[in-house]
Order: sequence, then C-alpha cells, then structure tokens
Amino acid sequence: ILRGRQLLIRLKSFHMDYSLFYYCNVVEWQKKIYYKNKRLDLRKLSLITETGHYSGSGFLPIDLNLLISNRADISTEPIDFIFTGSTNSLEFLPQYFNIIDSLTNSPSKTDTLNSYFIELLLTGTLANPIRNGKVIIHNGTLFIDPINEPITNLNGILSIRQNKLIIDNLTGNLRSGKKIGLMNMPILINIKQLFTSIESENQPNIRLSGSIDLEEFFKPNFAVHVTGEEISLTSSYGLFTGIGSADISITGQDTIFIVGEFIPAPYEFAITSLGSETSYDIDNIYTNRVFSYNLHIPIKDGIKVETDNINLLFDGDLSITKLGDEDFNFSGKANIINGKFYDNQGNVFQDTYGNILLSPIDNIPYIDIHAQTIIGDNIIDVSFIGDTDDPVLIFDSQD
Repeated sequence: ILRGRQLLIRLKSFHMDYSLFYYCNVVEWQKKIYYKNKRLDLRKLSLITETGHYSGSGFLPIDLNLLISNRADISTEPIDFIFTGSTNSLEFLPQYFNIIDSLTNSPSKTDTLNSYFIELLLTGTLANPIRNGKVIIHNGTLFIDPINEPITNLNGILSIRQNKLIIDNLTGNLRSGKKIGLMNMPILINIKQLFTSIESENQPNIRLSGSIDLEEFFKPNFAVHVTGEEISLTSSYGLFTGIGSADISITGQDTIFIVGEFIPAPYEFAITSLGSETSYDIDNIYTNRVFSYNLHIPIKDGIKVETDNINLLFDGDLSITKLGDEDFNFSGKANIINGKFYDNQGNVFQDTYGNILLSPIDNIPYIDIHAQTIIGDNIIDVSFIGDTDDPVLIFDSQD
C-alpha cells in the first residue's frame, strides 16, 4: 500500500506528471508491477479515495539500468495504459482550473450512483500522448469562484477522441429561488407561481457544448458555447445579483476570447457595487493567459443600481470590453427612469431621470441628469450636465 505523497515521488522518477493523485485524498493504493524486456507492466492497479475508486492497467517503457544512472530518456517510447474511475468528487480538477472551487455531487436519498465515471485510454508516447475515452456526469454539482450559486443537476457525456474533448450537450440548473426588487412583492410572487410548476423549476436552464483540444493538456484550446435561460447570478465579490439569460462563446488558447450577450431580467437584476477597487482580478486569479472580453448587455426594461448611496432604476444598451490587464471599457447609453441618490454631505436627490453616455475611449461618461433636492423649506431642481469629471451644475428654485 502506498500513500498519495509517496506515489507522487516515485512516479516522478519516470519523468511523468502524475500529480493528479497528489491532490486526491488517497485512502488506499494497491498494484502489481512486473518488469521484463525493459517494460514496466502495471496490473490490477487500484486507487481508493474518500469519494470514489479508480483502477488501471497497462505498460510503460523503461530501462532500469539507465534510470539508476540518471540517463533515462523514455519520452519517445510507446505507452499503452487504460484508466477507469467512479467518484462523487473530482478532487484534482480545481488544482488545474482555479476558477473551479469544487466539482461534487448533488445528494439524493433515492439515487446512490456516483456522479462521475471516467474511462481514459493513453497511447502514443510520453512526450506526445494520445488520449481517448469518455466522462459521464450524472447529477453533479459545480461551485465556481465568481458566483455564490452552485450549478446543480449536471448531466452529460463528454467524449475524448484523439486528444479532443467533445461536449455534445452538458446541462445543469443555475437557480437560487431568490427574487429582488419588484418581483419580491408577495402579490407578484403569487401570480408568477400560478404559471410556474415545480417540474419547470427543476428543468435544466444552462447548457454547454463544443470542444476542448487537449493536445497540450495544461494549455487547452477552447471552442465552447454556453447558453442560459433565467439563470441566477450573485457575485461572490458583492458586485451584482439577479436573474438573466446568456449566450456566450469561449474560444482560444493563449488568448481566451469571451464574446456574447447577457440580458438581465426586467426588474430582477441589480448592480450592488460601483467601486473601482476590488480584490477580484480575473486574470491573476485564474490563469496566466490573456483574457479578451466583448459582451453586449441590452437592458430592455428596468434594472436597479442599489448601493449605499444610490437607488436608481434604468434601462439602455451597453457593451463591455477588456483585454488582458486593461481596465474594463464601457460604451453605450443608459437611461435613468427614476430613483434617488445621496451626495457625500448627506443631501438627498430624488425624482431622478436623465441619460448617461458611455465612451470606451476615455471611460469618462457624459451625463444629462435631473433631480430634486430640498434645502430648508425650498424644493430645488438640480441638473448635472457634461463629463462626469467636470459637470455643469444648474440649480433652479420652484419658489
């Protein structure tokens, strides 16, 4: 019996990366190894973790005489190895994709099947392995770092063909059951429940398809399409919360292009922070690759801005772009329908309406906003017109 850390040290002497076992909570490891004709035969390989079990068999080319003298180079020799597993948690995956917090199962009293079945055939050479196989996902649960809600009821079959991961139709459920704003009013909740069944709430509302080229395993090439209908999103960093629909493509290898559209649900989405300083840095958290964003956000009806000093309802049409370490750039037009806000002195500006024009060139919006405030016993009409870094203020007393 070998423990996970011991196993990693021994296998690294073969110049292979078996660190996936290092990150598993190994309970027991058993194997039979035979060496003959400069070939290492692994038979009845058995790995038991806290959440599943794995098995494998096959051979690796190796010359023990050269290995002892540190002159072994087996990178171009053929390999033939088959690996299977059944588990309720893919413990190693978050170590390679930091955006993933965990990939576990959705507990069920009536369903005792494991959530993940893996079958992997490795051929080719150590330097250029060829991967074939499949991954079956049954009732899985995915937690990712940017949002609080888990994606539950993950189901699908992923095929691996000649180093390419094919995703035909991976589905899941991304709902929180929480409502915000006007849709949180009891009368509207009751009306909506008349037209919403329990079955429909449990239906998949997020889908992923496409392919991932695994030729360079730790540097995959993405060609993935994600769609979601009435998905619930709550930022882990306090930036937004609500419901919306998405249609997004993720492509590329050295530069990852994220292009598509997100449509917030009317009156059911709120921006909860407008601060520019945040510990949330996507590029640093997730990968050394360059991320390029181009997202279109049509706001057909009102969504809210709800921060400590702003409570506004607005609609409009916005675009968000970003490349690498650059700041996010915003363009488009936002129409303020109604609401109020506070200045640093505690003055309240209410009955607010107007327009905000966003330019990606300098990220300095042009505003034409009108509101009312009370000074003493007087109602004052206030207008803010011009660039936000130097607007013109116009005051007009109704008395």
